[in-house]
Amino acid sequence: MSESERINFTAGVQALGHDARGLDVTRLVGGASNRTYHRVRAVGGASWVVMVLPDDAMASEEAVVRGQRDESELPFLQLARFLGDRDVPVPRVHHVDSARGHVWLDDLGDHTMLDVLAVRDRMALYREAIAVLVALQRATEREPESAPVCFRRRFEPSLLRWELDHYREWRLEHGLGRSLTDATLAALSAEFDALVAAIAAQPHRVAHRDFQSTNLMATARGLVLIDFQDALVAPWTYDLVALLRDSYVTLAPAEVAQLVEVYLVHRPELDAVAFRRDVALQTVQRKLKDAGRFVYIDRVKGNPSYLRWIEPTLGFVRDALRAAPELGRLRELLAGLDPALR
Repeated sequence: MSESERINFTAGVQALGHDARGLDVTRLVGGASNRTYHRVRAVGGASWVVMVLPDDAMASEEAVVRGQRDESELPFLQLARFLGDRDVPVPRVHHVDSARGHVWLDDLGDHTMLDVLAVRDRMALYREAIAVLVALQRATEREPESAPVCFRRRFEPSLLRWELDHYREWRLEHGLGRSLTDATLAALSAEFDALVAAIAAQPHRVAHRDFQSTNLMATARGLVLIDFQDALVAPWTYDLVALLRDSYVTLAPAEVAQLVEVYLVHRPELDAVAFRRDVALQTVQRKLKDAGRFVYIDRVKGNPSYLRWIEPTLGFVRDALRAAPELGRLRELLAGLDPALR
């Protein structure tokens, strides 16, 4: 750590009222985010995780509706305060150093839900994660008078469509080297349009956007939700699909079906038949996008570590296509273009 970096972290420790002499700073392993994270320990045992923001901290790292931004306050801070006030388990914000781009958070430890799945009751963890998801949805069911930015961002059909093109561009064209004929491109576009129209017709809720095992920390106080700054209003199945069709965990179809029923027990007001159908449609859209994203992260960000998740991710698409007869033509097209979908 450079001397200037040490001075930056020293200022934060002092602002929190602790002795900064002998502080220990460790950079934490991050994912695909542009943000970096450091664990800072002070003498006496106090510990925080510091989120270090990129220069353009207001911009979403995922695609958003073009030109849509919030310039008033960092979305993460808005949502951390809003959700924490409504008993959704999220990290507490201890200090914000805007000049340095530092956000000082609870130190939630090193273990995500993904890390502990092998040593704990897996289905119990998923039931707990579903309870966190329901808490998030209940907290955001009604838009308050002074609403955080997530209520003003919406998963527009154009964004759903862009994500499918992300799969076409990065998985098919860059990853597999496919050069699509005009006829194939037109047929695929028509099927993508139909899928987007069906998903856009679903009821919408505020969604985390990446609600999965790597964004739930396993702590002494239970699962804690992180990385929620890109939340927006999305189709009602979006977050549950992200959780149950997590690219990093393969749940058996019977386990997925059981957990969908667990969710429906929490939400008896929903149309269960429509919801199960919409889960299949959203799975196809979301997991095609993820497969494209993994190639993009490799080719553009120089991080190949996600490539190993492409095959299981597309396995979820295969399962969902079989469960959605109305997508038969899309299934045929994709099977001819992507060997993982045959």
